[in-house]
Amino acid sequence: MSLSVNELSAGYASKVLEKVSLKIAPGELVCLIGKSGTGKTTLLNNISERHSSIQRPETFALVTQENLLLEWRTALENVLLPHELKKNVTEEIIHKGHELLAAVGLIDSVGKVPSEMSGGMKQRVCLARGLIQEAELYLFDEPLSAVDFDLRIKLGRLIRNFIVNNQRAALFITHNLEEAISLGDRVLVLSGRPGKIVLEEKINIPESMRDPVALRAQPEFARLFKNLWEAL
Repeated sequence: MSLSVNELSAGYASKVLEKVSLKIAPGELVCLIGKSGTGKTTLLNNISERHSSIQRPETFALVTQENLLLEWRTALENVLLPHELKKNVTEEIIHKGHELLAAVGLIDSVGKVPSEMSGGMKQRVCLARGLIQEAELYLFDEPLSAVDFDLRIKLGRLIRNFIVNNQRAALFITHNLEEAISLGDRVLVLSGRPGKIVLEEKINIPESMRDPVALRAQPEFARLFKNLWEAL
């Protein structure tokens, strides 16, 4: 099932979002960029809470920049938590937990608790915990902000491959224009206060050229970067 947001207006003491509309199909990763305070996280919160203007799949996973790990649980135990809450932790799920921790570069940290990890390591545990849920919709709120550049590229590819290969829908918030262009099938710019979508760019770049280093050699990259930067 796809995600559909239809003219969402939302806010608390004052309006934060105004008539925001977007659609994301299964197998599509859409990146959302915008300055601080334009309502990016408010949008994710409303999608999570299923506002009346929103149609979304029953199952979704939220991966945030805050680690939100349980301090007394090991990396593996934190990753397995969503399945534990559903009482369906099987040998297959445990094996998948190990595989995901290996994929995010933490196979040697399976038994560590959060106090023994750096900020970037905690974010990677949260990413593994999100991917193990096998949700229909993924909401990413700057999930790689504390990760080093080279590993950030690798994890970005992991996320994109997971979404495309498993036909999930994904909305990915980032402040990094290169990351948005390299990961997204489309990039949306949220601007103003209240926030509105002021630009949508479709990314027509081959998969083999999507890492940020190869990307800079693409003529299309300069055009996309300029348009997105000016919209911001």
